[in-house]
This record gives sequence, structure tokens and C-alpha cells, in this order.
Amino acid sequence: EKHTGGNHRPSTIADAVEAIFGAVFTDGGFEEAQTVIIRLYEPMLSQLTPTTLGKDAKTNLQEVLQRMHFGLPLYDIVEIRGAPHDQEFEVRIDIPDLGISLTGVGKSRRQAEQDAAQKALDSEAIRNLKG
Repeated sequence: EKHTGGNHRPSTIADAVEAIFGAVFTDGGFEEAQTVIIRLYEPMLSQLTPTTLGKDAKTNLQEVLQRMHFGLPLYDIVEIRGAPHDQEFEVRIDIPDLGISLTGVGKSRRQAEQDAAQKALDSEAIRNLKG
């Protein structure tokens, strides 16, 4: 999997995590499995709000910008590095209305765009908009 990039494929990672939870359940029972799952996911779950539940960074960013009547962000591929089976994408996000220009990186164009959008959401300019 590592040689072909499968170790970064979400379905492969999900299968591995499921197998670990299954092993904990088989070895320690329901309560032990529940403890492990809660310990792993609680930090992520505690940050969910009704406005962000189930939404990715690009969607959240677009909603913030539209709510404030700003134009949509623009995404451009800056560079694609690596062999075809193990590429890394670098994407630039521009939000002209706010003077924001950042880059994101990922194993796919979509992941790089999500990374760039998250960086924009984390930027001081956007944090100030959200109050």
C-alpha cells in the first residue's frame, strides 16, 4: 500500500481503524472499545457545532464569505510534484476582497484545496469576520 500510495487512501485508513477497534472489542469487550473510540474521537466531536457539522473547509469558507457579501475564493494549482502514483498537489487560494493569498498541500487537488481553505478559515482576517 505504501508503494502505491494506498496508505493515504481514506478507505484503507478507515479499514485499518475499524480492524483496530474490532481487535480491542474482541480482546477487552464493549466498554474497553467504547473507551478507546471516545478517547480518539472526542477532541474532534467536541469542536463540532450545528453550523460546521458535516461541512468541509471549502463549504464553511464559502458560507462565511457569502454571509459577509464577499466574492468566492479562487483556487489555482501552483505545482504538482512527485511520481504519478505518489503525487503532491500545491494549490493557491485567493480571496481578493480580503487580500488573502495562501497555499495548501495534499495528495490530491481536492485535499490541497481543502487544506488551503482551512488555512484561510484559520487566518486572522477570517477569524475577525466571524467575530
